[in-house]
Amino acid sequence: MFPTGLLWLSLLGSFLFVLGDSKYPNQTTVDGHFNPDFQLSQGYDYCHPDTPDPATYEPVPGASLSHVQIVIRHGDRAPIVKSPRDRSVWDCGPRRELRYYSGGNEFDPYRNTTGERSNLGPLSDTPKLEHVTYSPPTSPFRAFVFAGTCEPGELTELGQAQHRFLGRQLRAIYVDKLGLLPVRLEEWSPAAPPRSDSPYHANGDLPIFIRSTTLWRTRVSAQSLIDGLYPVDRRAPGVHLRHIVYPLEAETMIGQAIQCPAYSALLNTMRASPVYQEYLDSRRDIQTLYDNLLGTAGFKEFMDKFTSNVDVAMSRFCHQSTRPDYVDYDPDDPAALLLTDWVTNDLARRTVTLGSWEYVYFRRDHPLADQYSRLGLGWFIQELAARWDLFRDADIRASHATVDQTPLMPNPPVAVTNEPVLELYSGHDETLAFLSAILGQHDMAWPSYASQIIMEFWTPHDRSEEMLVRVLYNGRIVQSDKCDFSRCPYSQFRRLMAPYIPRSYDECLVPDPSHP
Repeated sequence: MFPTGLLWLSLLGSFLFVLGDSKYPNQTTVDGHFNPDFQLSQGYDYCHPDTPDPATYEPVPGASLSHVQIVIRHGDRAPIVKSPRDRSVWDCGPRRELRYYSGGNEFDPYRNTTGERSNLGPLSDTPKLEHVTYSPPTSPFRAFVFAGTCEPGELTELGQAQHRFLGRQLRAIYVDKLGLLPVRLEEWSPAAPPRSDSPYHANGDLPIFIRSTTLWRTRVSAQSLIDGLYPVDRRAPGVHLRHIVYPLEAETMIGQAIQCPAYSALLNTMRASPVYQEYLDSRRDIQTLYDNLLGTAGFKEFMDKFTSNVDVAMSRFCHQSTRPDYVDYDPDDPAALLLTDWVTNDLARRTVTLGSWEYVYFRRDHPLADQYSRLGLGWFIQELAARWDLFRDADIRASHATVDQTPLMPNPPVAVTNEPVLELYSGHDETLAFLSAILGQHDMAWPSYASQIIMEFWTPHDRSEEMLVRVLYNGRIVQSDKCDFSRCPYSQFRRLMAPYIPRSYDECLVPDPSHP
């Protein structure tokens, strides 16, 4: 059962939904009906987002930066969905992932396999296994995977390059311009006993915390960003970093459809709404085109939603070096041009516009959207909020940078609190979509590859003022009616985020109708 406050919010939302439509520029409804004129902003680019520009970036006037949280979507990737007629070949480059699987013994986990103490920890002399992906041409199941070296949804070399570039941009700001982070990443001993059970101390006293979901594309996106932030000549040889990964079943950066039945129930309710049915009717023509092109008519993955079409089309549109090779080609077929040229600019724009409509309607504009966002990302917001409160209470000054003074201290005294001052969270499109909706972003759309939301926490030099929060989406200040995110007062920021934090897991439970 949802809390009384949220139920009231839902009823209020329904009431407002009848009286008028969304106040956002790209509203999904008009007069209580599907808005066929829903559009994305002119500068929207699904393939390559903007990033913060060190040349134009300015600190918040009269304040010092103390804490940064960066939430990213993985970069360019191979498709997740394999359509029946797809014979395309995907090359993700030489994937040289080395893994250490054993080491130590049951009596002393810090002894290596020869029985000696190791300064490098229990993995120092174990076999290194290289992960190699290979699609066997003789497998009876080869129709379900792509030919080449990519697993479904795997990060491409372009995706890695996108996050290395983002890392370099962030270095120019948070290292070179502000001095929030040290110039060089020094080595530390991973064999040292942890000083706390907090995952934020996984890297000892290093100023960086890294977390991703368990999927390869988010893990390597995080690694690529750190590689740009601290390239090889700016980190100690052999520097060892830990990054935190939750079990997928416990992940909070994605909506948990199975573990949280109420989350799934909300989505089903929203899909049954008259507005959504109008939306489905509006796209029958393009869905038929895709079904004929891909051979997906009747496939559950392509019915009653457009997200799979976005996956199939946009991954190829963004990764132009990969061209499809379709069988059963009929030159007289109306889709022949698309079979040859694949995804045209116009088709790509319409496809991602329809997909964005679904993302925005469910997460921001539907009367149940706030509840859906609460259950979809609320526990992640709770984790972030604990860090906000920690830095507010500590009131540290890490960079001492102002508009006309950069930086006073190239290596800031982060050891004052022994807390990482930069936190990186590598997630998925839905991670950023939920967070954008919660922030009330005006020009919300399907998050581009390598999109980023950066939350900066600034301590005013005038100690009578409270901490300020600045939020950037793909390098620009988030435009929202909820707060001025160029310098949002912390108390206001905390109040607007609080309704999206669940009280307990009980909110995920759907009442049994047989037991009123």
